[in-house]
Amino acid sequence: MSIVSISMQLTLKIEKSMELFFSQNHLVVVVERVKHRNQETGIPDKFEAGVFGQFFIDNFPHTPIFDSGRLHDEQQRHIFLNKLFAYFRFRQNVKTVGDLQAFHKEYKYLLMGYNQNTMREMGRIAANGGDFNIYLEKLMTLLSSRISKKNIINSLYHMMGYLKKDLDLSDKEHIHSLIEDYSKQNSYENKVEPILNFLIEKYDIAYLKEQRFFNPYPK
Repeated sequence: MSIVSISMQLTLKIEKSMELFFSQNHLVVVVERVKHRNQETGIPDKFEAGVFGQFFIDNFPHTPIFDSGRLHDEQQRHIFLNKLFAYFRFRQNVKTVGDLQAFHKEYKYLLMGYNQNTMREMGRIAANGGDFNIYLEKLMTLLSSRISKKNIINSLYHMMGYLKKDLDLSDKEHIHSLIEDYSKQNSYENKVEPILNFLIEKYDIAYLKEQRFFNPYPK
């Protein structure tokens, strides 16, 4: 039996799979960086997905996939884990329009941290009971992009609005100062999030306590 035939059979058997790690150095299952040899010269001229990896991508385009060679990259790992747990929760929990709306409510400020316009577009799909597959496609595409400090800060300020009646002036100034420092530093380490999360718990802001912004995946 050919590798292509085996790949087709395996792909059909894992239709309900939540995630799949691809081994970095295996010819068949690796997603990226497999050497492709020129048919005329026999010399490697490009890198592409392995046979099974490509079959899986073609048949399950929204399923989170990760090349294990990128695990050392903190940003890439964060992107993948965000996608993985969002995909899992969506597949497990979103069965009705109400479920979709609840899911979007939980993910609102995390999605805003990627792109506010896309987040609002997804919100309209949820509010109007739109196509679940279109929502999932937009979700996975958005979470595949690199999150930016500018958008994170936008989310932080929006959530700060829920605390404006609870915090005194000095507290507000302190948090604004931390956000300003975060915007200027090279690192993505965010000292504002744990403080904001503490204040949300302290003042029992129910809507924000549900937000996946603070816990998109287990630490």
